[in-house]
Amino acid sequence: MTKRKSVKRVKAQSSEEGYLQADFKKIMGRNDKILIGLVSGVILILLIVTGVLLFGRGKQIDRDNANLPPEQRPIPTKAVLTPYPSIPPTTDFTVVINEKRIYPADISITHGYSVILLNIGQKDLDIVGVGAKDAMLNVGIIKNGEEKQIKFETAGVYKFKNQAQPNQIGTITVR
Repeated sequence: MTKRKSVKRVKAQSSEEGYLQADFKKIMGRNDKILIGLVSGVILILLIVTGVLLFGRGKQIDRDNANLPPEQRPIPTKAVLTPYPSIPPTTDFTVVINEKRIYPADISITHGYSVILLNIGQKDLDIVGVGAKDAMLNVGIIKNGEEKQIKFETAGVYKFKNQAQPNQIGTITVR
């Protein structure tokens, strides 16, 4: 019968306080609890201070401009990235041609801009439009190292070819 009483007492103690809590009460004294509380408080304060320093919205001064009077400091700006430039390009598009190929063979430009045909080959090239509407691309012979410029005012698809190599065809899409 004594065995039963001791088993019941352990079960009652473990269900009321739990095994871990009962062990802490036995091991830890009042000073240990105060020490753990202080260490936890210091860690919490360090985390808060670190968060404020890293993510705070306090006034920040650029090191390079810290010695300037406030009216001479540059105004901070934010860069706005867009997938396309907001200002259209000011340069024209260049197509490189030689005896073997047209590069790039297919281009797309905005109306009002020009395409420059540049001959980098060893021979003179005769460039002509493929169809009737491509007559503006009949630029004739472009000598080695020379270029011809064609301005496109109307939208459409224009094709041109090297007369000596009819399978070399370039396409200019004007939007």
